[in-house]
Amino acid sequence: GLLSSVGESKWCLGEKVKKIPLTVDCVTQGYDITEPQPQLFVTPDFKHLSKVLEQFAGQMAFRKGGLEGLQKALEAQSVNTAQLESGLQISGEVAEMISDAQGVLCYLRLQGPSQLSYQDQEIHGHDRTYHAHGFGSPIGFFKSFPALSPCDLSDQQWNQLGLAFEAGDGLQMSKKSQVMTLEYLSGVKVTGIPKSRLCKNGKTLLVTLTEARAEFQNRTLFEPSWGLFDIALGAKVVSVFGGPADREKYGDSDSFIVARVAPPTWDAKALNRHAIYQKVRELREKNGPSADLLAALKAVFAKQQNEFPMDWLLVLEIFEITLNQKLDSNFQKTLESEIHHLAKKYPDKTDIIKDGLNLAFQEAQTT
Repeated sequence: GLLSSVGESKWCLGEKVKKIPLTVDCVTQGYDITEPQPQLFVTPDFKHLSKVLEQFAGQMAFRKGGLEGLQKALEAQSVNTAQLESGLQISGEVAEMISDAQGVLCYLRLQGPSQLSYQDQEIHGHDRTYHAHGFGSPIGFFKSFPALSPCDLSDQQWNQLGLAFEAGDGLQMSKKSQVMTLEYLSGVKVTGIPKSRLCKNGKTLLVTLTEARAEFQNRTLFEPSWGLFDIALGAKVVSVFGGPADREKYGDSDSFIVARVAPPTWDAKALNRHAIYQKVRELREKNGPSADLLAALKAVFAKQQNEFPMDWLLVLEIFEITLNQKLDSNFQKTLESEIHHLAKKYPDKTDIIKDGLNLAFQEAQTT
């Protein structure tokens, strides 16, 4: 408002406007954009402003993650992304977060078309078509390794759990095909036959099971008839943010297409006016004999009087140049008189015209 409204810029300096020290609590202040603001928040410097912005960012879901961030995504009823500490990004509409007895997230369920990504790039085979009806996965630590995130388990530790894979990054097929069991600290229990795992940068992002079943407190979370069970490996949700991770692949980029604004078409009168302003600019930047400059400015003023008598800004610019260059004082008086005349003739412009006049005098004093 201060940048876009001359009236607001002047109003803010008055005593009627409360000046409140800027803190992060400013976000709770309601305001009406159609009215001058009755209060404004003041920062002593940019360092303090940056500090307050950092405090505010620390309260946002993309920084906090966890159940609090997921709750905001649930309330939004739109596509959001939950990111695990492994870097795996789960995008879709949050439908449910199941917590254990300690209030810790143990299962995340999304509904509708969902997407799995890594570093904002959709993972091959895990697009919204494959996960058309949603996505669900346990979140948390395994009972066998209560202090180590599942995404950080070594090949030897996976082998202890009954899963064996090729070493390295990428998609790896299982070396074992017998039924195995994964038990989480939360009480979630998963059984199934290991099919593959996906690793990126030394972390396990996904483990896929066939004939899988997942249960929690006598509730079935997944059953074999639903197909392959892709388990997201991670102990916690570190970030929650709006929209899918890979917008383009998800098909959520239509609203971000930039429309090219057609260039305006000017009539002959407008083009003539532009030419006059260009002439004034050239005279402002040109160094030459004072007599020639004065004659040129008088010619422009005469043209303004004949063709654009309401253009106060043009007169003000000519006046500013004559003042700075200390040209004919009589011509200066004529221009100043015309400016005052226009200020009275157009009351809605009075303040801004007078402010411009004052700025011209101030500039002339410093040159």
